[in-house]
Amino acid sequence: MKSREVVFLSVGLILGAAFARLVFRRRGAPDSVIAERVRHRLRRLGAEVEVSVSGGEVELRGSVPASDHPRILRAVSRVRGVRAIDDDLALLQIAHGSFLH
Repeated sequence: MKSREVVFLSVGLILGAAFARLVFRRRGAPDSVIAERVRHRLRRLGAEVEVSVSGGEVELRGSVPASDHPRILRAVSRVRGVRAIDDDLALLQIAHGSFLH
């Protein structure tokens, strides 16, 4: 093969791969799959939160300790497929020295 043929073949492969990515781009995961991923992540954190997903936007409802709130949002934002978070969580203030703390 001549070097010119190698160049054209390489360029063709690169353009073909780029075109294939555009045409066959994977759509996001179904909302039910994203919801289960989020629920699993929240269970690992020990958070009891209601989860609903629509178009990759996650809605969180329930009550969580204020100290856990940033950790929960960070964990949910890192779940594959999550595009946005609608945070409807009520934050509980737990006093130091209480039997719940």
